[in-house]
Amino acid sequence: MTGFPNWRSATSYPTANSFAEPYRRQDDPFYTSKAWAWQFLRRSEVYQADYRGLQRHLGSTEARSVARRYGLSIMCPYDEEIPAYIPFLATSILPQIDSCNRQPPGMLERHHLAFVFDLRLPLEQQLELARIQFVEERDRRKIKSPIPRRKRPAALARYLRVIDAKHAGASNREIAQQFIADRLYSSDSAGSLYAGQYRIERDWQIARQLVAHGYLGLAYSSR
Repeated sequence: MTGFPNWRSATSYPTANSFAEPYRRQDDPFYTSKAWAWQFLRRSEVYQADYRGLQRHLGSTEARSVARRYGLSIMCPYDEEIPAYIPFLATSILPQIDSCNRQPPGMLERHHLAFVFDLRLPLEQQLELARIQFVEERDRRKIKSPIPRRKRPAALARYLRVIDAKHAGASNREIAQQFIADRLYSSDSAGSLYAGQYRIERDWQIARQLVAHGYLGLAYSSR
């Protein structure tokens, strides 16, 4: 893929402070999480193909419809690492709880929540949005439940490197050798190339999920 960093260069990837500009966070408190989400979505080969197909008609109804499938207000050029405007709009998604999930009186208990799915749209994205809605509504109703920890920026940057390495044709062995040299893995795996390759495969599975639909959780989650 063009427009993406060399996966062997750790300094080319975001850090915990990369998207922490105070003036941007003041305008949008979700700016940092949206910026991380964009790093994964723009690496989606499906998104890239959709963008190229619509590039001459970005203002059309079709383009807006496709953008909404990705949780976006507009299709954004995937070769822009940090767009001036990151078009994830939580307000265009989360209000569906009130309008679509409202049930007749007596149908649901206070601690229940119903979701409406559109069979015309991709299931994975809708499931991820449903998860986000679930967390937001649970918090609104002040219902306590264990909440998983958010992925740390260091792990997110590592997943990005794995994606770029795979797209560059690197093997698990090559990636593991580089990551061990960069001390990205703990000392218990650094002594074993086999263990490193196993961790690469696990990271690759997580990375693919983030590219396919998990980026939505990064963009909208307040956690």
